[in-house]
Amino acid sequence: MLKVVGKVTSSIIARLRKEEFHSVKEANIKIRKYLDEFNARSFQKRDGSRKEIFENEEKMFLRPLPKELYEFAVWKKATVQYNYHVAFDKMYYSVPYEYIKQKVDIRITKNIIEVYYKHQRICSHRRLYGYPGQYSTNTDHMPLNHQKAGEWNGDRLRNWANKIGPHTYKVIDQLLNHYRAEQQAYNGCRSILKLADSYSSRQLEEACEMALHHLALPRYKNIKLIIAHNQDVRKTMDEETSDESYAIIRGSSYYGENENE
Repeated sequence: MLKVVGKVTSSIIARLRKEEFHSVKEANIKIRKYLDEFNARSFQKRDGSRKEIFENEEKMFLRPLPKELYEFAVWKKATVQYNYHVAFDKMYYSVPYEYIKQKVDIRITKNIIEVYYKHQRICSHRRLYGYPGQYSTNTDHMPLNHQKAGEWNGDRLRNWANKIGPHTYKVIDQLLNHYRAEQQAYNGCRSILKLADSYSSRQLEEACEMALHHLALPRYKNIKLIIAHNQDVRKTMDEETSDESYAIIRGSSYYGENENE
């Protein structure tokens, strides 16, 4: 192989050293001409040429190139969520619901997302770009009813929200109705409802009421920010009240009832 490279260099590149080209295309045309001449030239110590050897002995064993261009790919592991989607780069791709809670491998290229379970490809999607939070959902991956989607379903989330309060229920109900497949809202709804564990049911209900007053479709991030803000306000008020407990309070007689004012 090295000898051939040397011969090509001396036969083609050396012939081009004094020529001038104004584009890559122009140079390639001349290189192709010299290469064809090089391959058609007869061998010095054997019959035939490189072109004849290729066409008579090698060409028949060639296989066609793939229809699609090669794409560099990376792999990552993921768990299929309760809403039968996997997440990558803040985008969500559906998987047949039978694989809920299973560990899968995701193959990511510039244009395609492929999901594998035990080395077998179970689905693929065109990769999403743009604003985060988009869903690519194949209707064939959807369960026949919500009960088959796992232990979580819209009715259970609504019941949980209703125990916290009417405004929390409205937020959850709006999210569940917002998506074409309500399972796409499960993760967001559960994150909102779990805020009652981190803070309190009363704080969550107040935050949902405020969020509904200002936003058409409140989401987890909005509600968490409101709760955190309200908590900071309460803390400041408590500190001010605590400071007043040490003040000297004068009676009403001091401000007018005393004749010696």
